[in-house]
Amino acid sequence: MGDGREVEAKFIPREAQIDALRKEHVKVSGFEIKLSTTKYQRDTYYDTPRMELTPLGAVCRVREIGGCVLVAFKADLDEGRDGIVHKCLEEEEEIESDKVRDFLGYKIQNRPYAALRSFMELNRLEGALQELLRCEDYRRDQRVYSDGTTLVEVSVDELVFQRNDRRVPSMFVESEFKGGDYEQFKGFCSGLKMQFDLKICQLNKVQIGVMRLMTPDRND
Repeated sequence: MGDGREVEAKFIPREAQIDALRKEHVKVSGFEIKLSTTKYQRDTYYDTPRMELTPLGAVCRVREIGGCVLVAFKADLDEGRDGIVHKCLEEEEEIESDKVRDFLGYKIQNRPYAALRSFMELNRLEGALQELLRCEDYRRDQRVYSDGTTLVEVSVDELVFQRNDRRVPSMFVESEFKGGDYEQFKGFCSGLKMQFDLKICQLNKVQIGVMRLMTPDRND
């Protein structure tokens, strides 16, 4: 949304559900696909040395896509969760690739760094940011759905979480409100979950990534 908020529902699919969601003719709760794109990107997430942001649901991300570098900060809003829909603050801006290292000190005043610094001060978090994990081999299939008045962007994500030498493949489905009637959006999310038998994801990507990377393989 254009007011600095991100409103979305997040799900964890199985591989068969991913294939079904990628079909161009799929309709959901009266919504039809209006636009389809596929993107390839690389995300790097940051946290303090004591990993204090992640448990609070805050995310600091550098995204490399199509030759652009985007820095984003996200944090849960007070209104939190509305059923399967989650709401958070989102501030994002494009930066030059050689400025990424400045991000680690969180000292720059302009957006989104100011919001990040304020969040850390409010929660009494200290220390410069450092790399936490990466999302490599990241394929994002996006479908824009509409019922004539409400727009919803559905992202089907296949990625590999990586930290040091550990790599864990993962899949996600995200349904994001892009405008129109909020109640219609909630109905779309419920319909999407039921139609494809999706599992609701209560955590953000970083929390899932950390959990999976720190869980030993059965063969370890």
